[in-house]
Amino acid sequence: MILKFMLSLGFIILSTQVAFGADEKPYQQETDVVIADIGGLGLPVDIFRPTEEQNGLAIIVVASGGWNSDRSMLDGYERAANLYSILCSRGYLVFAVRPGSKSNFTGLEMVENVKTTIGYVKSSAASYGIDPERLGIIGWSAGAHLASMASVAPDSVSIEPAQPTTKIAAAGLFFPPTSFLDWGAEGQLYPDIDSLVPSGLSDAEITAKARELSPALNITGDAPPFIIWHGDADRIVPIQQSEFFVLKLIEAGIDVEFHIEEGGGHVWQGISEEASLMADWFDRKLGNPN
Repeated sequence: MILKFMLSLGFIILSTQVAFGADEKPYQQETDVVIADIGGLGLPVDIFRPTEEQNGLAIIVVASGGWNSDRSMLDGYERAANLYSILCSRGYLVFAVRPGSKSNFTGLEMVENVKTTIGYVKSSAASYGIDPERLGIIGWSAGAHLASMASVAPDSVSIEPAQPTTKIAAAGLFFPPTSFLDWGAEGQLYPDIDSLVPSGLSDAEITAKARELSPALNITGDAPPFIIWHGDADRIVPIQQSEFFVLKLIEAGIDVEFHIEEGGGHVWQGISEEASLMADWFDRKLGNPN
């Protein structure tokens, strides 16, 4: 177990943001690759291929904000954090998935869409030249919720008959929602939980679905190591959500590294510095040979 707290320095962050110019991105981007049909809707990913040598490893980025997955959510990772540039410059192949929006899917269905993506990447590992057993996942906000749910309770999704499990090797999260039964305080239900569960449920059924949707309440021994960042001034996802998740991971004996961004809100200026530090952590956990 590792438990750490870290503050970021503004001048370092600014220098990191300038590191990748518009004309020197270290990747080639393939947009809207449909990897599965989900109830008549395509499940799209953008694939970011390093322009330099690949390292044989891949990371899935879950693009969702408020459990909505329009393209701005996917593009925001690069716009705000240089995330695709940082990962591809180290040789990672990146799959950025838009797992659907709450207007079309329930929360649990979006989790299954993330697991479908994991299954696709693992089943296609040979053609992409990556190791299916050393697959990472990253998300922030709602994307972090879906990424953590897919990580703590992996299972198998039927894309091909002999598909491997959806077990993840390492997970990186920014300001994740983790318990819809304890939103900001113990026993306080997430106020918009109705938007993430099927309509017409009783109060007891809604509570049961909220528990089922809470990563902190569904941790298994198969959970991977985690690294988590959360701002202590976040007014959208309370920092209590990360703190509670970290305690539950520790109780389960899961390796977790936790960083608090002092004064940080819901995405903070200079978050690219934290993205670089997260990439350092993935290098160690996944064994990046570059």
